Amino acid sequence: MHFIFAAYESGLLKALTTPCDRQTLIEKLGIKRPDLLDALLDVGLATKELAIKNERFFISRKRSKAIMNDKGDILAAMIHANITYYSDAYRHATYRMQGGELGDYLDQIGDLVAWFSRIGEPIIKDFIASIVAGKNPMRILDVGCGSGVFLQSAYNANQNATGIGLDIDEAVVQQAKDNIAAWRLKDRFDIFHGDIRHSPEKIVGPFDLINLFNILYYFHEKDRIEPKLCTNDMIF
Repeated sequence: MHFIFAAYESGLLKALTTPCDRQTLIEKLGIKRPDLLDALLDVGLATKELAIKNERFFISRKRSKAIMNDKGDILAAMIHANITYYSDAYRHATYRMQGGELGDYLDQIGDLVAWFSRIGEPIIKDFIASIVAGKNPMRILDVGCGSGVFLQSAYNANQNATGIGLDIDEAVVQQAKDNIAAWRLKDRFDIFHGDIRHSPEKIVGPFDLINLFNILYYFHEKDRIEPKLCTNDMIF
């Protein structure tokens, strides 16, 4: 996993979608310390994620190939999160068990959270589509909208859908705005930066559907309430 992370982050895997020799890799990746590239290549060969033939390196194992295919983005996000954010829980476990600060990095990793949260997309997208299909009007508030993909899913299932995406992280808000623009949905959905606990004035209801996905850890335990299920009103 560490090799795949470094190879992906450095651009090595992308470069090796076409077999390359060492010098070509140095030039493609702008390498300033070739000895470190050599070490990374050695690890790739040792783990058999890479192979070499006629002095040209290439990707040989399914794991590294999978991360570079058109559906590999979520796998890349999971590996990135495990090597960086999640490993912190173990790296500082002793310090924290002995009374050290727990640490709060949510304001630093919002874009990463939005990235790896996409693992739930296949399930949530189908769920949202089943709820909004055939409904008119269908005004949506997506709290913690991340990439904006669930708003896109709602529109794909129901062209009457309009609404608002809200996120607490400015970098994620920009990501969502860019996506909504690229999907040509700017006339359907507005994206705002803010905290639902102190809702921006621009967020005005009513809404037919409010979505909150993968944001529980942004709320302190004392601020959480027991969930209620009411299928008639679509409150989950």
